[in-house]
Amino acid sequence: LHQRPDEPPALRAVEAPDETRPPLADAVDDLTTLLALAQRTGLQPERLPSLDGLLVNPDRDRRSLLLTLATEMGLLRRADDALRPSRAAIDWLQRSREAQLRALVDAWSRSAWNELRHTPGLIAEGESWANDPLPARTALMDVLPPDESWYRLADVVAVVKAQDPDFQRPDGNYETWYLRDAETRQYLSGFENWQWVEGRLLRFLIQGPLYWLGMVE
Repeated sequence: LHQRPDEPPALRAVEAPDETRPPLADAVDDLTTLLALAQRTGLQPERLPSLDGLLVNPDRDRRSLLLTLATEMGLLRRADDALRPSRAAIDWLQRSREAQLRALVDAWSRSAWNELRHTPGLIAEGESWANDPLPARTALMDVLPPDESWYRLADVVAVVKAQDPDFQRPDGNYETWYLRDAETRQYLSGFENWQWVEGRLLRFLIQGPLYWLGMVE
């Protein structure tokens, strides 16, 4: 394992930037659209890309996350070769917008959706190895304060690296996963590539799921 420093760096707030992107709630809108389409025609995997124009945000990783959460929450069920809404979807649709978003956040906190397999800049190869997505979320949320202050992404990543560098690989083995850099096509093995794997993952967690689900601005 990699030794932590005696006094790990503290995360320090910074001044708010001149331009910001407010927290989102449109995951609720797009999941409602997906539930409506599932009711009308069923959602079939091969037809999903053709639905992107109907969504507020057509990002395919975000769509993948929403469909996974909906399935894990029991809002969608598989019928024949398509996904159809369940009775649980009616209950979710009748909740307030805030309660709907909170349900998605709660589902994400324990979801099997694997951010590492969706992180921009990384190519994950093979099925002979696996990672648990939950420790990465825990490591990040343990560091990121639940307040109104602003923090630099680089500082958040640095604090996680100092306090819990092996959050993804508790055995300290950085040689067994088949991950490539999408640009260079080089394999990213060894702790020296931590920033290009774990660092990228932490940034994606903030700029992807946390932002998509309205948890950060």
